[in-house]
Amino acid sequence: VAPGCMVHAFEANPRIHAKNLDRLEKQGIRYWNLAISDQIGRTVVYAPRTLSRAYVGGEVVAASVIEGEDTGKTSLLRRNEDATYTEFEVEATTLDAFADANMPDWRDRDIFLWVDVEGAGDRVLAGGANLLSRTRAIFLETEGFDFWQGQAHGGAVVTRLIRAGFIPVARDREYGDKQFNILLVHQDVLGQIVPQLFDSSAPLRLNGGAGTMIN
Repeated sequence: VAPGCMVHAFEANPRIHAKNLDRLEKQGIRYWNLAISDQIGRTVVYAPRTLSRAYVGGEVVAASVIEGEDTGKTSLLRRNEDATYTEFEVEATTLDAFADANMPDWRDRDIFLWVDVEGAGDRVLAGGANLLSRTRAIFLETEGFDFWQGQAHGGAVVTRLIRAGFIPVARDREYGDKQFNILLVHQDVLGQIVPQLFDSSAPLRLNGGAGTMIN
């Protein structure tokens, strides 16, 4: 569909990275064992092994949860609950530093970001101020509930992006209002999707099962 497109994916948890490396690289994806943050250097990421809360019926309730080794909850942040972890010391970089080192033509490209980093979205964006100048759309996981210690509230993260020229156009309800994904489009290209916003049959307007985008 887009033969000139380059895809870079990042996974800080080395076990999960190793598990998926061959599969993703066979699809032409550059897959990096890196933590994306607001600083460069060594850092610790936390892969939960046990948790004391769960999302049930639209509410966060007390529970005893055992996470698998391929948990999708590895984060730069500790959980805001009783939890145990496997800790990994890994290399961290910023979006801007990565782009300068590995995408020499990034200033001539249209950039699209998918940010799903378990409460640390503000750190990822803080390290990508330059790259955001070429970013056309962002698919951002964010939170309305304090799942992690020291996380930025979703409203603050979205406000930062609005001030940078991005417009929220759709969201899902992955975990209701506790954790969800938002699609933001830069104001310079908003006009290209406006017809879909007013077309009830367009993908951006479809209601339905979990994960579908709604207006």
